[in-house]
Amino acid sequence: MVPLDSFGLGLLLVLHRTGSLVAAARVLDVDATTVGRRLTLLERSLRVQLVVRHRGAITLTPAGLEAVRELEQAEVHVARALDRARARHEDVAGEVTVSLGEAMAQRVVAPALPALLERHPRLQLRLEVGAQRREVGRQVDVALLIVPPRGEGLRVRRAGSMAFAFYAARETSAAASLLLFSNEVEERHETALRRKVAAGRRVSVLSASAPTLLACVEAGVGVGLVPCLLGDEVSRLRRVTTFPVIQRTVWSAVHRSEAHIARVRATADWLHALCVAEAARLEGRRRAPASPVKDEVAPREGAR
Repeated sequence: MVPLDSFGLGLLLVLHRTGSLVAAARVLDVDATTVGRRLTLLERSLRVQLVVRHRGAITLTPAGLEAVRELEQAEVHVARALDRARARHEDVAGEVTVSLGEAMAQRVVAPALPALLERHPRLQLRLEVGAQRREVGRQVDVALLIVPPRGEGLRVRRAGSMAFAFYAARETSAAASLLLFSNEVEERHETALRRKVAAGRRVSVLSASAPTLLACVEAGVGVGLVPCLLGDEVSRLRRVTTFPVIQRTVWSAVHRSEAHIARVRATADWLHALCVAEAARLEGRRRAPASPVKDEVAPREGAR
């Protein structure tokens, strides 16, 4: 087997990227004669011509081009393997800022935090909770969103779905006024929702806080749109099944410039795994849902 190093098959990659023996020699910190000799030995050992030499420049043969394509793929696999090995030995320490909604923070993340911090005792999480949009990579390190992430250089993963349903206290009429979620970030989605299910109904409360809407529903103010994660856990509330259950995609986002940092990667992976583990609660499968209405918009190409 020919070794993948600067004087084995790796030499072919250097030649391909530099275009000449002299330039390759400069990169490898040897003289051009040594590079030429090593190239000849490499071709003899493989019994195939890899390059054509012409006045100091080199051109890859078809066999050389095929070898380079395979080598570049191998290079990626080796780099990923080294990253994984390095990550296992890196210290997950320092502060990570996470942006997420109130329901997710209170009912999913908070109960699971002791296990994470026991595993990484030097990790510190700053939880930015609420509906305000924050810039991933500048204002926050990791974001869990139910609106498609926007921005350049983001690594976006689908972490699952989050269900919203209409709930009412047992003594509240299903014909009572509506309590709806509303904030600037999700204005387009909420306007569409009102057209879809709230036409002709009086809306008495608008709030950007899901726990506040839940409290209003519990107080008997009206029929409120609440994450199933919250509503299903209150025994004195019922789902009003004349309204649809609305499924919103949960997106996990980090910036590519920070994705390799041990503490950011560990936090993002933990949040993603947590969403997967809590899928039944997030998707409202603890109670029989009404016919679901999908409300999902994929991220733009540039945001992936």
